[in-house]
Amino acid sequence: MEVTSIINFHREDDYAECALKSLEATSIYAIERGCECNILMILDRPSEIVLEIAKRFEETSRVSTSLVIVNNGSLGLSRNDGVVRASGRYVMLCDGDDLCSVNMIFDSWIEVKSYLEDKGRRVCCIPEYIYEFGNRVSLRKFYSSRFFNIRDFAVVHPFCSHLFVETEILRENLFRDLSPSSGFAFEDWDLNVRLITSGVEVEVARGTTLYYRKHDQSIMASSGYIRLPPRNPAMVPQAFFDNNYIRKAEPLPCAFVTEESSNDFLESSKQKEYFSLAAKIDERLVSSSVWGERRSGVSLRNNLYNESDLLNCLKVMVSLTGGGGEYDEIVLLENGGNAVSFVNSSNCVQGGIRLVVYCGNSISSMSWRSSLPENVVVVNFSKVSKLLKRKEREEILVKFLLTVSNPNTRLRVEDGALKELMNNYGKTLSNSVCITDFHEMCFIDRDVSGKMELVNSRIVSFLAEEGLCKKYDRAGRQEIEQMVGRVENQLLMRSLPLRKKLKFLSRVFGVSK
Repeated sequence: MEVTSIINFHREDDYAECALKSLEATSIYAIERGCECNILMILDRPSEIVLEIAKRFEETSRVSTSLVIVNNGSLGLSRNDGVVRASGRYVMLCDGDDLCSVNMIFDSWIEVKSYLEDKGRRVCCIPEYIYEFGNRVSLRKFYSSRFFNIRDFAVVHPFCSHLFVETEILRENLFRDLSPSSGFAFEDWDLNVRLITSGVEVEVARGTTLYYRKHDQSIMASSGYIRLPPRNPAMVPQAFFDNNYIRKAEPLPCAFVTEESSNDFLESSKQKEYFSLAAKIDERLVSSSVWGERRSGVSLRNNLYNESDLLNCLKVMVSLTGGGGEYDEIVLLENGGNAVSFVNSSNCVQGGIRLVVYCGNSISSMSWRSSLPENVVVVNFSKVSKLLKRKEREEILVKFLLTVSNPNTRLRVEDGALKELMNNYGKTLSNSVCITDFHEMCFIDRDVSGKMELVNSRIVSFLAEEGLCKKYDRAGRQEIEQMVGRVENQLLMRSLPLRKKLKFLSRVFGVSK
């Protein structure tokens, strides 16, 4: 078998049948031209409707098809389930609510083979065009990863999740679990960075189009989903400093004006033909047609990336650290007047380089800098980011923290400071660094030597929800242990998951009965 198309489903009740018919059509097109194909459906906690559609398709499809039901709650892990079961030399990754041009499999297969056989290069292919329809209509043309520096990927993801690639490459580079509970997104962004830094370029399969459905139920449209990849090879200080590490981009193509590149699509009789075939499968595509009167109103874009204020801000912040690499301790301040006492408090890391990031209102003087220990580096984030919007400031600050930290880094947040940032990104940061102060929600205990010891806020929040304490109370360890014990006793009469949750928190954060 040459190609296994892996299509993932969850609850795409209104779209699954059309997606499968489209995949069947492009598979038959490839088979008729000598490329043997099969289809593997991965259903992750599917709805009854999706399950029924998939079973019916498995029985009636003109293409060899199999079905696997999994219980991951994670698109990345479900894609992995497909990759390890694939019988084809190549795999194509698909989503259960999109359609593709009829030439997608065959032309992608030819493109990948030509790079491997003629040029000795291992590549993965994405569609040349994405035609977005549904809530809005837009057209986007893609160019190769050769036109990007690695650090570009710290801020943007210029590609998509629809990949055509050698199966072994994906088995060597499986997706990470970036479900909403991880605090990160998206798994394709993360994978593409890792592929590129391992020497696998992203190329386009010329003349192919993905018809991408934009709808309110998609993950991309869900509120509160943070578009932030985990720490990756694009988010390390070397990506900004080390000339041996920095991946050099090739010069941009001469003609890359958005309108011109997109007109290639609009003037193509083949693309119009492919669109018509897809529209016969899903009539919802018909109303979005950009041929005719609607052409002048469609959004025309490409993925070529000019360095933005976001990337420039991140580059400046990393440069202000002097290339110090990963820090033992990072302190976030909102009030510079508290800097000396906060940084020099007894529970700071003794020795080791520390980083202070000032995030308060922009000020002309930071005289408190001179009173800090010599091993402390200060970055005035408020000054560097003054041109950014509030949401952009938060995004860049979190990415900066991930870039200059490691899983053992201690992140301390000034009490009461940056509350909105921690509410939005606290989960994300806690999965990457050790947060020892979590704005106001912490209990403080003093041991016999007088040293302050912090108890993680998540226990405090849990106790507060149980009505056993107030969030902003201060209590000693003995009192906390007593409260934890009382909660455990109460939970004995409740569901097991809650009891397990408390025991987990108790064990992880050092509070025991």
